[in-house]
Parts: sequence; C-alpha cells; structure tokens
Amino acid sequence: MQLDYKKQKNYEVTYEIVKDQFKKTQFKHLLTNVKIGGGTVIKGNTFVIPFFGINHFVKHPECEISREDEKPVSLAAKILVLRYILNMVDKPLTGELISYKNIPGAFNYYPVFASKNINPILAKYKDLESLKEACLKLKGKQLEIGDFSYEFDVFPKVPITLIYYKGDEDFPPSLDFLFDKLIQYIFSQEDVVVLCNLLSKRILY
Repeated sequence: MQLDYKKQKNYEVTYEIVKDQFKKTQFKHLLTNVKIGGGTVIKGNTFVIPFFGINHFVKHPECEISREDEKPVSLAAKILVLRYILNMVDKPLTGELISYKNIPGAFNYYPVFASKNINPILAKYKDLESLKEACLKLKGKQLEIGDFSYEFDVFPKVPITLIYYKGDEDFPPSLDFLFDKLIQYIFSQEDVVVLCNLLSKRILY
C-alpha cells in the first residue's frame, strides 16, 4: 500500500505535540487518569493501557510506547493512547449512544467520516452474515439494536458500537458507528475519525 506522506507528516507533527504534553504533565496527574480509565502502572513509571484488547506500555516521562505482543505501534495509535491518558475524565459511561455527527463540532465532517469508515464496510460486506462473521472474529459483544449490532471495547470506558440495518426494496442497507457520549470529553472529533478508522480496518481486514 502506498504511503500517504501528507497524512504521515500530519501524524508526526501531532505526535510531537502530544508527546511534549505528556512529558510535561506530572506523573501523579497521569497516574490518576490511568486509574480512572482502568489502566495500571508497572515498574514504577510505566502505564499499561489496554487498546483493542492488547496491552500498550507507556513509559513516563520518556514516552516510550510498546505493545505486549512486541509488534510496532503506529503513529496514529501512539497519539490516541497518549490522548487517552492525558484527557481521561472522572465520569462514568453515560449509557447514551450518539452518532459521530452528534459530537460537538463534527456534524459537517460526517460525510468524510462516513467515506473513511462506513462506506468501505458496506461495499465489502454485501449481506448481514458476512458482516456478522467479520465482527465476531474481534473481541466484543453482540447487542440487540437494529438488525445487527456489535460493541467493541476499544479502550476502557471507550466502547464503539457498530449498528447495521438490512434495508428493503425502498432503502439500501445502512450502517453507523455509535459512541457513548463520554467520548466527547476524552477525544477530539479528529481523534474519533482516526480511532474509528483503526476499528473499521480491523473489520475490513
């Protein structure tokens, strides 16, 4: 796959900014956030954050990030893990599911969100059973919403729910991703696009 150098450059700039924030933030503040978010700390200064079911290790203040399976950590994943640690809030899940367009400031960007995360899935999976098979391979749980729905535990306290409607002779199949309203306090609208894109790629591939 050809590398998108413009996107890669944007990620590099963003990562340097977030990394600098992480390094300058007091350890005790980050530790509080990590514990609120359901993470742990080992070896004195290394945070352990589950991300897509895989423990990610983040060393403070060095900002060395690694995975328990020793696979490389993408720039996008590094940014999201650091944002999660920096922005975690002491609030419970609200139980209220919202679409991307309901996240403050995101409404006008929804067509781009859909083109990156929804349309490719609808194009690949032409029927409910093939989509269901793809989702069930990933860790999560099936819900009773729509014709098919599946909740993915992306981060602790950051579930993402896929909801699918089969459609009929008048309406084509449709799909959306829903988020607990708490997400708007942790991630920016741009972060949510990237977060959901990492999920959609797991469903597609």
